Amino acid sequence: MVQVTNRFNRTPMGYLRRHPVVLLLLLSPGIPEYLSNSSPLNAIVLNPPTFVVQLATNLSLYGPGVLLVREAIVRWQKGAGSLLLLGSAYGVLEEGTALATLFNPHAPPVGPFGLYGHWLGVNWVWVAVVIPVHVVYSISLPILLLTLAIPQSAGTRLLGGRKLFCAIAILGVDVAFLQLGVAKVEHYWAGPALVSASLAVVAALAILGFALPRTAINLRRRLQGSRSLVTFALGLGFYPSMLFTGLAEAANHFPVYLALISIILIEGAFLVFAIRSIKSDGNKRPVIALAAGLLLPIEAIGVISEARLPITLLADLLMTLFLVWLWRMYPQALPQALPQPGPEELTGPAQEDEPPTRGIKDSGDVVK
Repeated sequence: MVQVTNRFNRTPMGYLRRHPVVLLLLLSPGIPEYLSNSSPLNAIVLNPPTFVVQLATNLSLYGPGVLLVREAIVRWQKGAGSLLLLGSAYGVLEEGTALATLFNPHAPPVGPFGLYGHWLGVNWVWVAVVIPVHVVYSISLPILLLTLAIPQSAGTRLLGGRKLFCAIAILGVDVAFLQLGVAKVEHYWAGPALVSASLAVVAALAILGFALPRTAINLRRRLQGSRSLVTFALGLGFYPSMLFTGLAEAANHFPVYLALISIILIEGAFLVFAIRSIKSDGNKRPVIALAAGLLLPIEAIGVISEARLPITLLADLLMTLFLVWLWRMYPQALPQALPQPGPEELTGPAQEDEPPTRGIKDSGDVVK
């Protein structure tokens, strides 16, 4: 048994389990940027300087963002509702304050949503589409996968002391740098009113996340017949249904309020069924299947976008191997000895009176 453990510790997954911060930084920005090709992975060959700049800015934006959200949930001892609010705050900070896609109707990622639904300086349909994407792919899914991969990390702080302030400082500097970059490259600045409004929304969402009771979103009734195929289909349909509904209504010039209502209903239905399906019942395979379903559409978009040189296939392969490893880690009949975190325990309260497990303590990445 000792020899098997030593061999595992020398593997990449063994290293990542000892360094949860590194794993979280691979998952975000890895999932939202590189699997989806929002930041082309093939730039490492086609344009190395651009790849280096994008990697640095992505790590300095997504990394502190997901770490700070998780740290707040742990320190404040909050649940899924606060996670959604803080994930939304991050989305507004990135897309509103840093990149201004919430306001710029001609921003490259916005597409038809720049003119369809633009009112009072805000791309409202784009807001309804992109903020939930950040909540799911940039924040919630990486934290969920971290907890599945390292169950003993639930409730353990990953930042403390100077690391916490460094994360805040890095995020602030990166947001300012991206603002300057958008002004220089895209010749657009939202102006003091909209920038101040976006910061006010970020602050308001953070305050609501702090004030919201831990049990505010606690769907007691589990999804009946929660099987891996069901949750995979649920995840598979989330992003395409939301995106194509908005695109179809924009193409057919439907009233904007209908587009907003339909997109919000899709997101609300997904939220209800997702939380019910991942409620802890001793079987984590439906949760892993949900994650696989969520990832497949953005992986397909990434491969299509990189058709000339699809290096993103390597990232897809690594993610597939990671999910397979998780699948094997959680057999159908889960032993009771293995920790079983439900959605309300994704980042559970810090256990100040209990020492961390040896593996995490030795990593140097976790600060109680």
